[in-house]
Formats: sequence, C-alpha cells, structure tokens
Amino acid sequence: MRKVLFIFLLVPFLGMAQVEQIADFYWANPIKVNDKIVFLRTEVTFGAELWVTDGTTAGTTILMDIVPGAGGSTPYHLTNIDDIIYFQANTDEIWRTDGTTGGTYKLVDNNAITNPSGFTKANGFLFFTEGNNTNRSLWRMQTTPNSEVQMTQGDSQVLQNVGFDLIALDDNTILFNAYTAAHRWAIWRTNGIVSEMIADFFPNTSPDMVQMYYGAKKIGNKVYFPALSEQYGGEYFTTNGTINGTDLLKDIYVSASYYDNSTLPETGFVEVGSNIFFVAKDNTNGLELWKTDGTTAGTQMVKDITPGNNSSSWSPGNLKAFNNQLYFTKNDGTNGTQIWKTDGTENGTIMVTTPIVNNVYANEVFVNQGYLFFTSYDSNNTTGIELWMLDSNDQAFLIQDIAPGNASSSPAQFMELNGYVYFNAYTDGTFASGKVFRINPQTLATTSFETEKVQIYPNPTQDYVKFKIENIEGYQIDIFNAVGQEIDLLIENSTIDFTSMPTGIYYITISNSTTGKKITQKIMKK
Repeated sequence: MRKVLFIFLLVPFLGMAQVEQIADFYWANPIKVNDKIVFLRTEVTFGAELWVTDGTTAGTTILMDIVPGAGGSTPYHLTNIDDIIYFQANTDEIWRTDGTTGGTYKLVDNNAITNPSGFTKANGFLFFTEGNNTNRSLWRMQTTPNSEVQMTQGDSQVLQNVGFDLIALDDNTILFNAYTAAHRWAIWRTNGIVSEMIADFFPNTSPDMVQMYYGAKKIGNKVYFPALSEQYGGEYFTTNGTINGTDLLKDIYVSASYYDNSTLPETGFVEVGSNIFFVAKDNTNGLELWKTDGTTAGTQMVKDITPGNNSSSWSPGNLKAFNNQLYFTKNDGTNGTQIWKTDGTENGTIMVTTPIVNNVYANEVFVNQGYLFFTSYDSNNTTGIELWMLDSNDQAFLIQDIAPGNASSSPAQFMELNGYVYFNAYTDGTFASGKVFRINPQTLATTSFETEKVQIYPNPTQDYVKFKIENIEGYQIDIFNAVGQEIDLLIENSTIDFTSMPTGIYYITISNSTTGKKITQKIMKK
C-alpha cells in the first residue's frame, strides 16, 4: 500500500471543546416537557426523585422531594401527554408535572390501585391499567385529582383481566387486550363509555395469553401491530378499530404454531415516504428488513442482507428515518454490525459505515438537525465505545474520545433541548464516572466539517479519482476493497489510479496524522 503525506494548515477534525459537561451525575428516564428535561436521579440526600434541567448546570435541580428525606418516591412510567408528564410514584400513586414545582402534584391515591401504568389519553379521559404482572384492571380518569373510575364492563361482559399495553387508535378511542368468560383473551376498543370486542384471533381454542403484542404503531388511519392468531401463528395485522377493518397484513412465516418475539423490536414500524418498514422472519431468510404499503401485495422483504436463516442476534435494529431514507443497524455476517440505509429497493439498500472505520455498538441511534448520532468502537481499537455521527453525506466522524484510550464512555439516553443534544456518558468507563453532557450539532457542522473541505471526485469513476484536501496539516490516505482488505494503488499529483481494479465498491480513508481522526469516502468503480 502506498501512503503519501501532505502538509497544509491545521484545523482539527473534531476538537475536545465539542462536548460540554452539564451535570456531575448520570440521569435515568429523561423526558422533555415545556422546554425542560425531567429525569430520575438517585442520590443520598433525596433518594430516587424527579429532577429537572433547562440544559445548563445552574438550571439543574430537584423538581420535588415527594418522599422527604433519603427514602425516595421512585417515579416510574413517565409519559408526556399534552405537555404534562404523568407518572407512578410511591408504587401506587399517580402524579403529574409540567416541569415546575407548582405544577407537580398528586392525582390518585387509591387503595384499590397498585402499580399504575400505560397512561394513554382519548375522548377527554386519561386511561391506565393497574395490578400485578398477571392480573390487571382498566381505569379512566379526568386530569383532575380523585376522578378515577374502574372500567369493569364491555358488551355486557365482565372485563376480568386486561393487558399492560394501551394503544391510541384516534383522539376518541383506545385499543387493548381484555379477558372475558365468553372469549377469554381478545382485542377490544373503548372510548371510556362504551367498550366493544373487535377481534378474537382464537375463535376455536383459548390459549391463556394476550393476542395483541407490544410494538403497535398508529400510521395514517390504521394501527399496525404484532399478534398471535390461531390460523397464522405470530404475524403482523392492521386495524381501523372495527371488526371488518381488522386484517392480516401478510402471512410471512407460514406456520400456525410459529411465534418468535425477536421479530418485535422496540423500534416497531417506521414510516419513510410511502414505505412502512419493520422487521420480520419468513421460512427461508431469517430476520430481515421488510416494507409494506398497507396491503398484502405491497408487503415484501427489502433485501436478504444476512444470508441463511439467521438468529435474533443478526436482526435489523435501531430503525430511523434520516435523509428521506431508512437507516438501521445490521450484521451481514461478514462486516460485523454496521449502519445501513435503504430507499426501499434491494439495490438501494447499502452499508453506510464500514469495518475499516467502525464496529458499531448501536445500543442507541439518535437523529437531530440533519445528523445521525451513534455509538461505536474505532476499528483499530484505539478507542472504546464512543460517540460518532453521520452527516448528510454519510461521512462518519468520531465526535470525541470522552473516556480516553480503550475505556468506553458508552453514550446513551439522548435528548434534544433548545438546539443541543444531551446524553449520558462515563468519563473513565466505570459506572461511578457517569455524567450528563451536551453538544451543539450546528457548531459541529460549522467548525469541524465545513472548514476541512475534503473533496473526492468523480464518483462513480471509470479510471482515476482526484482529491482535494484543504486546511489539514498532515494526513495519510489508505484504500480498501469492499471486504476490508487494504490495496496498493498509485497515488500521484492528488490522483488515485483505479484503472487496474475490477468494478465494485472501494473505500478511501483519510486520516489526520496529528489527531488520528478519520474520514472515509465510498467510491464506486464502474
């Protein structure tokens, strides 16, 4: 491999000043409300209570000490509805907050209620369920204190049990699983006044399990959801909330006894343009990315990225709409977990990051202000799990090595507030070093990328590739083929000679010799 060093003026790829610490502790369950972020913090003085921040160190404080002293109320199930956060506190109480102390108060303290969750609004009511893991009941309330009412009847049947999940169908109706003596488990709807069964997917047999599973998503005038059925096994369905409007999306895995909850990722269904993307498994191809337009004929696998009947560890994850396409993480069995993108076609489904630069550890992917943030190892193991970003040209950049060396800062729990991206990270890789940081994506764009002016053209090419690099004191160029093998090409006069190479995909990596930061450009040889 021939490597060439050039000298220009130095502007670092990404400086240490890009990341700013705003809290000397690690937050949990952050949620945005009224230009503030409310979160759970556990510490020795107040125990586990809600805190609030305006995004600055000075503006970060405890919201309310619900249980005075070190005991803590352990707030849980924080849900933002119409700029009010509803949450469980003290195990059995329901509280609300608008992010201010005055707007934080108790709504429900009822001895008949325990472990309330599933807060969902429809028809002017706030619905929730309560109970233990195996026996729960459905309730409704106004948004005022002590207005809760248990809902026990539906179609003249007693609702003996309900599932955890409540799904808003529209402004007036929710969907839920309910158990009755006549049908055992089935799918129901309610507006808080009238409750009706809309689907029983087990009309002849009666398994003791809910039918509609988590991962439901309202898109257009339908709810898309995974469910168990007597005829099809575990598949995806759609409903408009009526009996006749509840249909199988497609029998993807043909077997009445098949069910695999690994096909139900937390990202569920993601709409990008005219396509709705999701993860599914058929009888041949294992867990892959699928798309639908809401019809059976329009439901199909996008691409068999990982050949064979792969397991859940190879499943697409972190589905995000970005740059008018779907971006996601996937292990193709050769390059490790990388970020991919698709326009919904097989040919338009390509790997974005490469094992030359990254080994993506994408426990979270976050999109903000034209950038996609993700966590990754550096390919040469000079850093641990750190914060990276993709720009609109699919260029991957390490933002900062927050935990220096091989230690991992493991950024997580991203939030946006007033133009900044906030997240947790460990400064030395240990839990005790957890802190809250923020970055300004627009500052990254103007100070880190635009000033470098790296140009590589033409792309695609038939023979030669030229490059122009300004404002970097020293750099090194490396060239790799599609499987990560370094190749030796002639580089002279800012030109790389590809004439001897077969058609295919290649990667040009430019490394800042001073900072060690890298930028990689994908090249198509015709």
